[in-house]
Amino acid sequence: MKVVDIDQGTPEWHIWRADGIGASDVASVINWPYAHETARALWMIRTGRKPRADLSNNYFVLRGQKFEPLARGAVEEYLAARLGFRDLAIPVCVQHDDYDFIRVSLDGMLSDGIPTELKVPCWENFEIVRRDKRQSEPYQRYYPQVQDQMLATGADYGFLSFYRVYDNRLVVFEIKRDQNFIDNLVEKQAWWWDLYKRDVPPPITEHDIYEPQDPARQTEWITLATELRTLWSEMADVVPTFKAAKAKEAELKKKLASLMDGYERAEFAGVRLNRSNRAGTIDYPALLKDVKTLIENSGIQLELPEPDTYRKDSSESVRAVPVDYLADGTNAAPLFDFF
Repeated sequence: MKVVDIDQGTPEWHIWRADGIGASDVASVINWPYAHETARALWMIRTGRKPRADLSNNYFVLRGQKFEPLARGAVEEYLAARLGFRDLAIPVCVQHDDYDFIRVSLDGMLSDGIPTELKVPCWENFEIVRRDKRQSEPYQRYYPQVQDQMLATGADYGFLSFYRVYDNRLVVFEIKRDQNFIDNLVEKQAWWWDLYKRDVPPPITEHDIYEPQDPARQTEWITLATELRTLWSEMADVVPTFKAAKAKEAELKKKLASLMDGYERAEFAGVRLNRSNRAGTIDYPALLKDVKTLIENSGIQLELPEPDTYRKDSSESVRAVPVDYLADGTNAAPLFDFF
């Protein structure tokens, strides 16, 4: 284990993190089922081909950062009761001795090198952890992160803690070192880092977003996408004016209708106006429920048909939005992990 003398959150720390794989990214590298991104999606972000989600103003991220000191204090109290002596969980950055691209920023490391990972989830996720324990999704999501911390530190076990600020509750899991899992982490991180350094993408999996693979389809996609983005650019100049015009149109029609003295139709000065009342839609599930109640109250028992049985065939809806890439990936500036 190599301790790096650097403060977490500083510009120097971001540069250091960008030159390796952090523990929060290993779930993506190994295509863990609970990861936020696949190995390929992470590669695209790190090479500048795709923007990382902006979490700088994310409520839950900011909340976790704000209350991390309280969570650390709660864990230290728990460990004091468990170990019989007071120990500090000190934030520290660690680099693997043999694989310098394996870099972890620990929320806390005990005096004997045991890593401690702190999470401050929302109320709902905390209750899920309490209920489902090691089978819960939050636990499963962060399991590779703690194993990677043990890989970097050489520890035989680590702690994963979930803290709830409201009532100062703490759920702590002791996670033992799984050498087979750690061997896989080493292999997969070396594989991913080699691809990253050579600017070669990991293969697409069934969990990835579709990308055209053959050159002909890629060329067609690029042509159509360029045309669509050009159209969006042209529309951007028109849409605000069009929306303002529609709002003004609605206002003028309302004022004209107020002059009609109850008439349904009007025509004057080059404008014809037709006024009508549109009936609201019928809540058919509620209607059927009331009909069933009336019939059953008369002593007849029946089972009404399911409304979905009469639903017409579905139709496809295509929604497209622009994605602004940060670079072409060949000479992309490093992207820093702000978790």
